[in-house]
Amino acid sequence: MPNDDPKDPRLPVGQKNGANDERWFRAPLAEQLLSGNPYRVEFYIQNDFNRKIRLSLFEGIAAPAPFEQVSNEDALTLIGYDRAADIQDVYMLLERSQITDYEFLAGYRYSISYLNQLEIYSIEDQIGLGADEIRLTMTADDIATNFIDEDFDDDGPFTGTIPALKKGENTRESSLIIEAEGAEYQISYKLSRNPNQ
Repeated sequence: MPNDDPKDPRLPVGQKNGANDERWFRAPLAEQLLSGNPYRVEFYIQNDFNRKIRLSLFEGIAAPAPFEQVSNEDALTLIGYDRAADIQDVYMLLERSQITDYEFLAGYRYSISYLNQLEIYSIEDQIGLGADEIRLTMTADDIATNFIDEDFDDDGPFTGTIPALKKGENTRESSLIIEAEGAEYQISYKLSRNPNQ
């Protein structure tokens, strides 16, 4: 069950799927934030025909009982989960109320960002520190780091937002412009879902 790539449970129409008519999914949540903090994951069942279902989440295969469970007949059933640092896998259990119900999609989604190999370029012909010096603070995974911290307090700091990767977008190289006191600062960046490859 890959991240945000929903799967069809393929529950058989008109007959039980096993003794309890259940369908299990495994979400391998191996990624950890650089800070080691928990991060938010959403598990979901897309239920276009609004059939009645029960959705349960289990931490690890040996868990005796679900830590979260919901029963409803909404077109989209979501369960939020704060992924702890020591949990490798979460299991989701789908149960339908009628064996004639079908057309379900199951998935999970989250957003994790990475920063590495950051390159900083500066203006070479600058004489001394003036009002146009810039402070660059980048925040990822709830950690803020000052990569450049100069005499920019009178005019800023100024903020630019780098949009996250969209679904199906694996990499992006672009830049953004920050304007301050008539000067323009261009920040080039590269985003990648697989930064270590």
